[in-house]
Amino acid sequence: KKPRCSGPIQVVMSESPFDKRVRAVLPKDHHIVLASLGGWLGLYGFFKLTSMAFGSKKKAPAVEAPAAPAPPSKGGFAMPTADNIGEWMEKESNWAELDKHLK
Repeated sequence: KKPRCSGPIQVVMSESPFDKRVRAVLPKDHHIVLASLGGWLGLYGFFKLTSMAFGSKKKAPAVEAPAAPAPPSKGGFAMPTADNIGEWMEKESNWAELDKHLK
């Protein structure tokens, strides 16, 4: 004969001494979850504050030299760059070279 269950099945687990001490202070599951979250957030805040107080000072960023213009690619076709795109687009010969290069 099959037993009938009218509600959720309760699983009985043996409690360790540590679990008994924790349950004496935090009786419900959500208390333990909130305490765990509070502990992790506290550790995060502690390390954030100590790094702000005792961390190394940020150095000024190094100034980079401007990049050299790209050499013409194979076939003598020079691709436009961000600096010369406006001038490049105005010349019809550049469009013809691009069309020839892409074919």
